[in-house]
Amino acid sequence: MTKHKKTDNVVELIDRISAHPGSYVGKEDLQLVASFIRGFVWAVDCSSQGDAYQEMMDFSWWLGSRFGRPRNQEWSMTLKDIYENDEKALEMLPKLFKEFLDSK
Repeated sequence: MTKHKKTDNVVELIDRISAHPGSYVGKEDLQLVASFIRGFVWAVDCSSQGDAYQEMMDFSWWLGSRFGRPRNQEWSMTLKDIYENDEKALEMLPKLFKEFLDSK
């Protein structure tokens, strides 16, 4: 696991769902994956196991800064703007999320 114990479960989900989105949401679709992750984050926060929601908000801000995009734009929309297709965005999602965590 990572050095960021509060986000280990989010990191694991991002790794898994990005590698096999069809197993989770039926097809390779960034917006469906983002919805699934938002639901997971909400459930984690409701169970008082961490600050996953804030972590994803911080990721959105970081991603916007990293790519010169609006920092108030949700992370999946930023990825959609940057990459030519959902396949590439899903490939880059776990790498960028880990880069974000390492930058903290």
